[in-house]
Amino acid sequence: MTSDKIEPRRNTTIRYVHSEVPDVTLPRYQGERYQALVPDTLDLAERGKLAIHGMTAATDEENDYEIYFIGQFNYNPPMMFHSASDHVVAKFCEAVPLLRLMTGSTLDRHVEQRWLEVFLQGRLPSGILATALDGRPWGRPGPLAVGGGWRGIPEGDQMVDINFNGNALAAVAVYSMLGDKDLWDPVAQGIVQGLQSLMIDRGDSAYMPKTNYEPGEVADPSDVPPGTVTASYAGWPAHGLLHYSMISGNEQALDMAGKLLRYVLYHADYFEPDGRWLGDDGHFHGHTLAVRGALRYALLAGDREMLDFVTRSYNYARSVGEPLLGFFPEHVISERLPEAAETCCLADMVDISLRMAVAGQGDQYWDDADRWIRNQLAEAQLLQTDWIYRALRATPTSVPRRYSTNERVPERLVGAFQGWGGVNEWSAYGPYRSWSWGEVPGDVQQCCTATGARALYYAWEHILTYDSDRGLLKVNLLLNRASSWADIDSHIPYKGQVDVRVKQPLHLHVRIPEWVEPGEVRAQLNGEDRRISFDGRYADLGPVKPDDVAVLTFPISEREDVVSIERQRYMLVRKGNDVVAVDPPGTRSPIYQRAHYRVNDTRWRQIERYAPATQLEW
Repeated sequence: MTSDKIEPRRNTTIRYVHSEVPDVTLPRYQGERYQALVPDTLDLAERGKLAIHGMTAATDEENDYEIYFIGQFNYNPPMMFHSASDHVVAKFCEAVPLLRLMTGSTLDRHVEQRWLEVFLQGRLPSGILATALDGRPWGRPGPLAVGGGWRGIPEGDQMVDINFNGNALAAVAVYSMLGDKDLWDPVAQGIVQGLQSLMIDRGDSAYMPKTNYEPGEVADPSDVPPGTVTASYAGWPAHGLLHYSMISGNEQALDMAGKLLRYVLYHADYFEPDGRWLGDDGHFHGHTLAVRGALRYALLAGDREMLDFVTRSYNYARSVGEPLLGFFPEHVISERLPEAAETCCLADMVDISLRMAVAGQGDQYWDDADRWIRNQLAEAQLLQTDWIYRALRATPTSVPRRYSTNERVPERLVGAFQGWGGVNEWSAYGPYRSWSWGEVPGDVQQCCTATGARALYYAWEHILTYDSDRGLLKVNLLLNRASSWADIDSHIPYKGQVDVRVKQPLHLHVRIPEWVEPGEVRAQLNGEDRRISFDGRYADLGPVKPDDVAVLTFPISEREDVVSIERQRYMLVRKGNDVVAVDPPGTRSPIYQRAHYRVNDTRWRQIERYAPATQLEW
């Protein structure tokens, strides 16, 4: 599981807690690579490779590969700049190894290594991680961060950020599972103990009074308890605590996460008892951040009350967005129109829907996930840069900005996810759009890239589930996928067909999409008709063996839906679950340019497929 030593470039002027560089060896991923002719339809592994590029290329080589947090295409030339975003680097360190596991990509591993070295160079005696401020002036939270709910502006050269530590704990859990457990387990335990010292325990619940602390500082019970969006930031520490508990069985971490989440859900004036949202314009991601954590906790701890709350809040979230597209606005209680769709919101909803489906909470959750993955998640990723350069002719000249770069910005951000997307535009706000609350901050905010990338892994992971005790392979989502059990070739939406190329002896179930009636499904095995029965929405093809090819066909057609999104009307043309056109179409940065899907003959392409030897349940 180890690789050859990598020597990244290192900054010697940034003053970390430890000056010496720790010995970090990255995991090495095992899998089978082979050429394959596949349908030219959505392939999450190919998107995962692009996401790694969007995270590692948009970095500052001179400053330990610090991420440029904001990418702005609404200036000429486009720019990226730094801001206080250490917790996002930690999110990248969770997402990148997951994407490497699913894709086998080795792109920019030196960047990933330096990120992890910096983690360990910031380790305090208490075990918690500090982020350096001396040599990183952009890292100190300012008035904008405080206005966004962050509490505490440290005066020293180091800062303890609870959000950074929560996300770092999740990243450390990934590396512990994939690589050097002896290195990462003590780091994880130190973060848990450090977070414990920053919590105020109220018995059944707990809260963290501040977001940022001085090194060595502990929580002060006299501090004012957080409310509204500030309280929701406990969702990031809970995220890390839950993942560490999941891989280690650590009961302390599970208990801490449960208490933090109970405070946000039941005591912070952030949710109604029926799951609806309160506070701060109904910030979508602030609420779903807590809901997705609550779901994980409920399933790990068997907390039925919390699971019921998650169900109610999910239904509310679904109702304030557009469930055919997966368009979820950044704020749901707002006078600003139109609100843009933040990828973080969508990624949370994809995560919740998939986890509810696997937990057996209802078959409809698979349909929600399928629609949102195929549409808004797929369209939210930056794939083309030509529209950016076309728009520059009508774009003002960039103003000088500290800690920024304009070097090949669009190209370096290919694979990143939109920060503020529209129904028919990749960039919702355009070159001149601004609000009374200030200048629109940009097109890419890398927190959305991190959550979007993580959602790619969640979706890829759940395309297939394998029950080794029963020898049962379930195909849950009809998307392209390579695996050690079988390869899936999806012709959707060109036509209603999915091919399953079997690699191991197993029993095969394939879930049929929501628009198909079971009686409309036809199956063949190796070119001969195969009788099938149904277990709910799953077509049971019975036992199959290596080299068998199962083909399922069913009707697919176009239909039109008129929807209202942010008080504007749109007509969606859908073929199956895929939106193939939106009217009115976008103009500056149009999305849903899918005319090729409207033909009924599959378009093919040659790719290198990668089937990983292992899969991490995450």
